[in-house]
Amino acid sequence: TSGPTPPPSSSNGGSPTSRPTPPPSRSNGGNPTSSPTTGGSQLTMATIQTHATPGDCWLVYYGDVYDMTQYAPTHPASSILITTHCGTDATAAYATVHSKGLLAIVNSYKLGALEEATTSAPPPTGSNGGNPTSRPTPPPTNPPPSPTPPPSSSSNGGIAMATVQMHARAGDCWLVYYGDVYDMTQYAPTHPASSILITTHCGTDATAAYALVHSKALLAIVNSYKLGALEEAVSPTPPPS
Repeated sequence: TSGPTPPPSSSNGGSPTSRPTPPPSRSNGGNPTSSPTTGGSQLTMATIQTHATPGDCWLVYYGDVYDMTQYAPTHPASSILITTHCGTDATAAYATVHSKGLLAIVNSYKLGALEEATTSAPPPTGSNGGNPTSRPTPPPTNPPPSPTPPPSSSSNGGIAMATVQMHARAGDCWLVYYGDVYDMTQYAPTHPASSILITTHCGTDATAAYALVHSKALLAIVNSYKLGALEEAVSPTPPPS
């Protein structure tokens, strides 16, 4: 009268529901936030694409699927670095700023392997309906800004902070990194993650925000956009003796 217990089955429109070790602290309004793949259960790209909002954000890194809904707001720089790519393969965008090893930080948010990744190598770039997900270098066709300091520069060759503050919008965006002034108006739209990570800081000293996610050496990519040194960072020339 009794047979072997059948394996548990589940269905939620194609999304896996088996989760032997779900993170105890994550929830997104009742939707499953963790379901490590076991026993051959896999995640398809079509499933990932149904979780494409900041409130329900799945994405792919190096062939593995992560539910980043709860982690995104805690990102040191900005949640938009993650939520811009919800529902996509964000490997290429991630690789422009982080090492693969850093993913250990979000290992508890891993849902399992992408189905396509079990049979073929993950694509080199993500896709989210035509929106770019990675541009590691600025397009060579972007015209560099004029290297000539503005008329309000001080006599010692530095650019005054008051001048930088006059260029405080996305269409005219100057900012300071490590004591140098950059006109990032042309570069901002090409940022691998989102232009808002630059335009949020137009007219300010953005060194601290930049240092959270990048090394100082990476500024070499935008060296052609440098206007000159900030006035306060330039040592005054001593009077002749």
